[in-house]
Formats: sequence, C-alpha cells, structure tokens
Amino acid sequence: VNVSSLAQLDPFPGFFAYASSKAALHLQTVVANAEGEPHGVRAFTLAPGVVDTPLHRALMPEGIAPVDGLSSTLTSAEVAKVIADIAAGKHDTRAGWILALPAPAAVSAVRRWIIEHPGGGVEILS
Repeated sequence: VNVSSLAQLDPFPGFFAYASSKAALHLQTVVANAEGEPHGVRAFTLAPGVVDTPLHRALMPEGIAPVDGLSSTLTSAEVAKVIADIAAGKHDTRAGWILALPAPAAVSAVRRWIIEHPGGGVEILS
C-alpha cells in the first residue's frame, strides 16, 4: 500500500513537487501491481485528504482550502483502518487503483468545488 495524497488529483499552486511526487508514486503502484499480479501480489495507492498531524498543523495556514469543508481532516487512525482493510483484502477488486479517502466533510465540498470551477481541468464523467 503506497500512501499518496489527494493532491495528486487536484493540486494547487505551491504544491508542484509534492503533487508530482505523489502522482509518480501512483505510477509505481500501477507497475508493481502489473508485475505482482501473476504472483498473487496486489498494489494500491491510498490517497487520503488532509490528515491531522503535528506537521500539518505546523505547516498549513488556516483557510488554505478554496471551499468551506475542504480543510476538514482525517485522523491517522482513520487512515490506518483503511490500510488494514486493504491488507485484509477488502479492496482487492481495485488493485492498481487510486483509493481516494477524503475527510467526510470534504466529499460534498469537492463536488461543489468542481461545479463552481467549470473549465478548470475537471470534468464529471457520467
């Protein structure tokens, strides 16, 4: 399980290197899954939203998110539970995929942000 970030899907100014490195990490997941699959080895990219950690609190200013709710955070325990679920095989049908894990309050905010920013390189596929 490679732990990435939702920043690889929706980066914002100032996060070029961070978002790029997380996107590259997902490519490693895709290759590892393709190479491991014949041997029963699966690989996943877990992309959580903001996780409340001391480092995050020290580095991120309040109000950096463009939409109310996006700054909601996950706990490290919530992320760890999903990693345990992945290891237990609960997401095996999604091997090689990005498993996005936004904070609960951010799910509707992400949808709202997409609607309010048309033409911003984001499209909702039906």
